[in-house]
Amino acid sequence: MLNIFDEEIKHGHIKTEKIIDPLHVFFEVADKVIGTKNEMSVLSAIYKHNSTLIVSNVKEFLIKNYSGHEEDSLYNYIHSKAYNKLIKSSLNKDAFPAIPINEIDITWVNINKVQAGLMLNAFKFISDDETRYFMNGIYFDSGNAVSTDGKRMFYSSGFDNFPAIILPVSKCISFILQKGTNIKYGISVKYSVFQFAYKNEAFTYYLFNIEGQFPNWAKIIPEKQTYSIGIPDIEKWKSIYNIINQIKVKKGISRIIIKPETESKVVNVYLDHEIGKELIFIGSILWNGFYDEGRIKKDKELYDELNKDNPVKKEYESKELIELAINPIYLNDALTLKPLKEIQFTSFRKVITFVYTDGSFNLTMPMELI
Repeated sequence: MLNIFDEEIKHGHIKTEKIIDPLHVFFEVADKVIGTKNEMSVLSAIYKHNSTLIVSNVKEFLIKNYSGHEEDSLYNYIHSKAYNKLIKSSLNKDAFPAIPINEIDITWVNINKVQAGLMLNAFKFISDDETRYFMNGIYFDSGNAVSTDGKRMFYSSGFDNFPAIILPVSKCISFILQKGTNIKYGISVKYSVFQFAYKNEAFTYYLFNIEGQFPNWAKIIPEKQTYSIGIPDIEKWKSIYNIINQIKVKKGISRIIIKPETESKVVNVYLDHEIGKELIFIGSILWNGFYDEGRIKKDKELYDELNKDNPVKKEYESKELIELAINPIYLNDALTLKPLKEIQFTSFRKVITFVYTDGSFNLTMPMELI
């Protein structure tokens, strides 16, 4: 006997497995695509057509084979923890958006777990600025997956045979990359197609690609970073970041300043909540290599040599190499994304390269040290 959750009722201490209804599974994935009732009414409906179920929000289409006997029509979308079913609506099925037609030039690739993880990493660094829509997704270029919001950039190799398109972020793609299996990715100029399995049910998902010219990302990568430093105590950093977030809720936040103690592996983190005001001390972290007397001496000598004939030469400021002003969110994302190998830089006023153990990279711009 089934209960309202479509589960076998347990008798005594006998444990039975939950019966998985294909319609349940479809609704679970459809939640990532369906529109809200505040939008067009058709976005809150499912189309039953030729033994398939289709849900769309105009830009995305999720399709699944379905053997139910309902007639072809639009159905209201009803989903609750207690009950899932289709209820026929009064909408005209002709109002449902047309599904993209397969293109001849589509290229199919398999997405493995490593690639899926890297794509999920890349989605964290895309721009959400609609005026720069061409940066609202992942760009596949010459075997690389690249994303940027204009102030930081993530990129990784390992995407050979992926044609050059801009794949937009979506809840459904993130779901597929996290929980889907046997993922096949079909790429064309206009749209992307994902064929995947979830809970032993097969799905097809269409999504229109982003049109536009992605920025020349390769020119941003430094030809050479002069120095490298170790990885800070990540757990201690997480504690400090938690304090920063608590203050942020009350006051808002602009940036943090990181200052090393002289001839020490300890760096102090200060909250620069309001320019011109006193810095707020947050905490200290062990960070090998952040302070390097030899590095400072070498750069001072280089500076003096380059400016020896300059009559208005300014006094060299070592803080250019040992004090860092940065957005705490950007630093936290870079430090906690996944295991780091090293951190590279030439100056704390220029782009900083975070190198991960899997060979991917995150470039982050610091802020002006006023």
